[in-house]
Amino acid sequence: MKKLEEKYRKLCEALDGFSLHSIDTVNHKPHPFTIGPKHIEYAADHCGGMLGTDVCRKVSCAHKGCRLPYEQHTHDTVKFLSLKRNISNSEAVEQLKQLAAAGMDEDGIDGVAFIKNEFQVE
Repeated sequence: MKKLEEKYRKLCEALDGFSLHSIDTVNHKPHPFTIGPKHIEYAADHCGGMLGTDVCRKVSCAHKGCRLPYEQHTHDTVKFLSLKRNISNSEAVEQLKQLAAAGMDEDGIDGVAFIKNEFQVE
């Protein structure tokens, strides 16, 4: 996630309309995958204590009542943007196209959300 944030932060710095607030996961279905004591035990016994994806694939979710495997816990990845200044709708569209063309699909970014601030698209 940090590499993606660095990439899009630099791209946004070159734009005069938007700045990157963050990139994060949202819309967890059915909920975020939960790590529990069994994951820690498995990691200690089989992975040198490393809690990685392989541990999550071997031990099901620890959320109360959930026994779904890791792969059945999904989410969307979203770029959160804020405006740097008041901009026109056409400027916003052009700058958003530039950000999309930078490889959002390839980077696994599902969409964009906007942080409320004092500026607006006119």
